[in-house]
Amino acid sequence: MRAPYIAYAPGYAGLLFVCGALGMSAAPYLVFRPGAGAAGGKTLGTETSGAEPLGAESFGAESFATGDGPGGQTARGRIIPYEGCAGYEGDDDLVTSQNTPNSPENAGPESVGAENVGPESVGAENVGPESVGVENAATESATRNAPRSQREAMLAGDLYLADDPEIAADALRSAVLTERFNATSAADPEARRAALAELLGELGEGAEIRPPLRVDYGHQIAVGPRTFVNFGAVFLDVARITIGADVQIGPNVQLLTPTHPIDPEPRRAKWEAAEPITIGDNVWLGGGAIVCPGVSIGENTVVGAGAVVTKDLPANVVAVGNPARVIRKIGEGADGKPQAPSA
Repeated sequence: MRAPYIAYAPGYAGLLFVCGALGMSAAPYLVFRPGAGAAGGKTLGTETSGAEPLGAESFGAESFATGDGPGGQTARGRIIPYEGCAGYEGDDDLVTSQNTPNSPENAGPESVGAENVGPESVGAENVGPESVGVENAATESATRNAPRSQREAMLAGDLYLADDPEIAADALRSAVLTERFNATSAADPEARRAALAELLGELGEGAEIRPPLRVDYGHQIAVGPRTFVNFGAVFLDVARITIGADVQIGPNVQLLTPTHPIDPEPRRAKWEAAEPITIGDNVWLGGGAIVCPGVSIGENTVVGAGAVVTKDLPANVVAVGNPARVIRKIGEGADGKPQAPSA
């Protein structure tokens, strides 16, 4: 027996609950079809289907259902497994009924008929802020189904291709601003800070970064107040890099958010992605430390020089090595015993 499905026709409102059989026994379907609502005086009633649901062509995960709409139009929509079926991962964007028949007899607040044109109706006439009428459904559907740009995919942390005009424009902007910052004079700290503030997404009060600095885009980097970054930092901000307050970053530290597929073919096709990095307040990263994609480091933690941080580090620890490992908690000696406070 096949699993129940939801069929979704973009650009149309209206719900039709259909009980049909696929091969063996009855299986419920939710089919998004064009709802005439009050416009045509036609209601959506409860119908049943035999071996095939209304207008069904096929029922794989990528199949399509059709239904006749007003004026002889045809609505087409992808069929996706209904909640409870194997492989269903949920889709908050879908509007589903709770198996409520939409027959003329059932014209209460949950009905989707032409008679029900109150605040909760889904008719073509109810187009207030809370309605889900034909016009709203069309707009929402177009938004959901609009293809994303490569830049949007990048910012969402999904696979993307960097050979894209929007991304190239961002990269050019950052390259120009980085050159400007790196060329500023130490004798003109105000000009240096102004160039840095224009490059970065956020720059806290009293924060200082010594040139040279290398970034991918700059606008994905947030630096907290009173943070100090020494010479030669490399912050590759394909994903967001968040650096807290009072952080100390030694020379030649690398914060690297980009990732690439392990499988050779998508990597050859130049697909890539990124994962964000978060550095907590009052962290100290020793010179030459490397922080890998997706890593978070808790507040007050110290990372030894040359360490390669591949996994999250908790707050208040000392970590060293490649890969970095916690060797003790802050406040404990090498033997694990509490240290006496310094004078």
